[in-house]
Amino acid sequence: MVNIYTLKDVSKHNTKEDMWVVLHNKVYNVTAFVPAHPGSEDILITRAAGKDATEAFEDINHSELARETLEQFMIGQLHEDVS
Repeated sequence: MVNIYTLKDVSKHNTKEDMWVVLHNKVYNVTAFVPAHPGSEDILITRAAGKDATEAFEDINHSELARETLEQFMIGQLHEDVS
């Protein structure tokens, strides 16, 4: 069974100690990855924490390795009604 979350659910997890992000309608708990992020914690906090960060993620043109690494943090899907 896949967990389903809303943007409101995700928005509650917006600090470096508790960070969720949405990318391509998947929800990720990236809290454990924050200290290791090569682009710095600050970028994650300001551009991604508690948000749909798909556009920002794609703007950076992340590597295939980054995309593969991300999958280990997936915790669910974004609810279809994202409004």
